[in-house]
Amino acid sequence: MFRAIQLALCVAVMAVMAGQSQAAVVMSMVDKLDGTVELTYTGYINTAGLIALGPSNGVSSGIAPSGGLIQRAGVTSLFFTGSSTAGQTFGTGGLTVATTSSGSAINVNFNSPTTLALPGGYVSGGAISGSMTFSGSFASLGINPVARTFSWGLGGAGSSVSLTFSSGTGGAVPEPTSMAIFGIGALGMAYRARRKTKV
Repeated sequence: MFRAIQLALCVAVMAVMAGQSQAAVVMSMVDKLDGTVELTYTGYINTAGLIALGPSNGVSSGIAPSGGLIQRAGVTSLFFTGSSTAGQTFGTGGLTVATTSSGSAINVNFNSPTTLALPGGYVSGGAISGSMTFSGSFASLGINPVARTFSWGLGGAGSSVSLTFSSGTGGAVPEPTSMAIFGIGALGMAYRARRKTKV
């Protein structure tokens, strides 16, 4: 029986890891309910399906919900995606400049996603991560918290950018790998306790 549990857990962990390999760049916007909105992003891009257009430079970090734009300032490499998932805005608000920002330079436009600006000199599969903070709330910034995604090519691993929304001041939601490891440990302890009661 224990071997069956081990096998099931291994399959579950492999499924979680496979799901993560499709993650590409995931952007998460949180209304902290304390007068700030936080945007974080992490992941990678597979540039095999993209056409390099040359260098670019974002001069300010901010969002423009009515234009579907998210930009972290810095030197970037511009790519043509050929995406057909245009027309996705995430609200009615105009340009809001971030009060703080850090991490990888990036420029994503969900409304016109035919180009994508990645960190300068970006190498396919490299890590992309960063954060920005804004004064206000979803309502005051004109944000409509409806998830958005754009993808290109065949939509395989590393070929999409997604944007999710949530509210609250609680801690970060554990990533799937951490939850799977926690689950394995919990099942192991339960099995061990059950085995002791039988002895």
